[in-house]
Amino acid sequence: MILSSLELENYRPYRGIQTIEFSTDPEKNFTVIEGVNGAGKTQLLNAITWCLYGQEEHFRSDKDKKRGILNDYVKSNLGNGQKTRVRVAIKGKDTDDKAIHFERSVVFHKDQKGNLYEETPEFICFKMIGRDMEPIGSPAFMINRMLPEGIRNFFIFDGEKLDDFFREENAEKVKSAISDVSQLTLLDATIDHLDKTLDGIRTSIKGQTPKVDLLNEKMKAFSSSIEDMKADQTAKEAELEEVRRKVRELDEKLNGTDVSAVKKSQAERERITQMLGSTEEDIELENGRIRDTVIAALPSLVCKDAIEYTLKKISEKRTKGELPPRIRRTFINELLEKGECICGTDISKDGDRRKKISQLIQKIDLSEISEYINEGNYELNSALERMAPIGPNLDEIGQRMAALEARQKKYQEQLGEISAGLKGLNIEEVSNNEFLRDKYNSQRENLSGDIKVLQTKIKGATDIIEMTRKELEGELKKSERNAHVANQISVGENALEVLKDARKNIVDKIRMTIEEKTRAYFLSLIWKKETYTKISIDENYNVSVVNSLGSECLGTLSAGERQVLALSFMAALREVSGFEAPIIIDTPLGRISKEPKERIAEMLPKYLKKTQVTLLVTDEEYTPPVKQKLSKSIGKEYVLKYVEKESKTYVNAYGK
Repeated sequence: MILSSLELENYRPYRGIQTIEFSTDPEKNFTVIEGVNGAGKTQLLNAITWCLYGQEEHFRSDKDKKRGILNDYVKSNLGNGQKTRVRVAIKGKDTDDKAIHFERSVVFHKDQKGNLYEETPEFICFKMIGRDMEPIGSPAFMINRMLPEGIRNFFIFDGEKLDDFFREENAEKVKSAISDVSQLTLLDATIDHLDKTLDGIRTSIKGQTPKVDLLNEKMKAFSSSIEDMKADQTAKEAELEEVRRKVRELDEKLNGTDVSAVKKSQAERERITQMLGSTEEDIELENGRIRDTVIAALPSLVCKDAIEYTLKKISEKRTKGELPPRIRRTFINELLEKGECICGTDISKDGDRRKKISQLIQKIDLSEISEYINEGNYELNSALERMAPIGPNLDEIGQRMAALEARQKKYQEQLGEISAGLKGLNIEEVSNNEFLRDKYNSQRENLSGDIKVLQTKIKGATDIIEMTRKELEGELKKSERNAHVANQISVGENALEVLKDARKNIVDKIRMTIEEKTRAYFLSLIWKKETYTKISIDENYNVSVVNSLGSECLGTLSAGERQVLALSFMAALREVSGFEAPIIIDTPLGRISKEPKERIAEMLPKYLKKTQVTLLVTDEEYTPPVKQKLSKSIGKEYVLKYVEKESKTYVNAYGK
């Protein structure tokens, strides 16, 4: 899809009709829109997502969000009994190079008492078919074909928020992003359908035996519990994201204060918080190693004493001659048939000697037990030899854990001292913000803990369901009349396993491709060429940045470096998605200092060659050197000017 123009009518600060025409020249593929903070740059992002998807999600503050979609001036000057409308229209070309037009509008009217009412929004789409623009019956389907809603944030995004992407726990965000870009909706639907079909087959055999009914009820109860826990987890994750947003807002307020001591303390706190986060990640890794070591050594911990005791008893019995001799039935029968003992004695006729040998057959069962004991003795000795000592590994991990926990405690104490110092300042607003930050930070820790507990419980319940399913399958196989049902379930579960493996293989391949492309983008864009050597995304979707000394340093990246990392990740996602759509970035260089900013401006056109790009920038970002680096790729330039007394943003060509 290529954007030709954006037309806004009474949309937020864009009073009247304002139009932006995008550059469609493949060689000059950049459109730059400059404006000071508050001029309406971010509202252009909202205008585009509102037009195409009916959603607004880019706001700098709650105040902006609550102001409403209708321009303030138009709203206040609308007379009783009058109507007006908000409209956003996007014109462009579809992937088949045919003209296409999207338009979303909503009518507002005031009744005779002055009450404002909003009517149902209207969304229309027209496309060039033959020589005429024809209406499209399903605009949402058309949009989803060109740029699915699930991946739009990799093409239309707020650069200011990129810094937050890798600031805190990022694994879930990274996993979600890779899952979205994988576009496995059909495969996921197939897996879900097959899973539900198998559950239906299992429940259809109700009443066969009490145990079958009990196992079915057990699975049903745990499945219901999992659904409840997942819903609770989703709610807590949304709550956690909101708490994080509030903490970030307070941090910005504390950073923006004029008190130099507060600025210094806040900067120090951010630095220590990053190191604390990195340390806590290392602690979590060591905890994982402890779990793995203990699980691997479980046979040693649980069975070693019993095995040694058993071997000792076998040895004692053998020494005392209490174990039956190893005599085979076939050997005795052969002696009796030949009529001659192995010592040469004649036993062909009835007599005491033949009778004694015949009596040995009655002891054969004991001899077979002896064989089992000998085999067991061998297996137990082999098992004992394979048991790895747990002590040395745990000692090493324990030493590392002790050092990490000591470091964690030191960082926590330092953060406590900073917080106490900020509270003690004789500045009412700063002190109040600090108390609020402590409150939200406590909520954040509690919510993070609750989410981890829920994740553990969900995994435990899932494991129990899996074991119960296997037990049910075994129970069904015991009955001939249920054999065909057991076979159906077995075939279905095998198919489900194949589908899940296929999904995992696809996602893993995409994850590794994104890892490779993120690394290439980051190492090309970053200004510290000799500092960073490796970017990785592991199977649990944890992102790692390693420096030339081999140390993990994601937690100590500066705001600008984190923004470059997130920008590189977004670029990799966009490329892997396979969709050719415009890229629109608000405040792409906001947190990046002078020299790195110029480096990125030089590299962006190379990495986004022939991709339509729109940059929404402030004057502090769009410096003369940055403009010079981008100049050969710029096809259109605009300046946004907000006039407060008119409650209106004007769109002017650059330099006019």
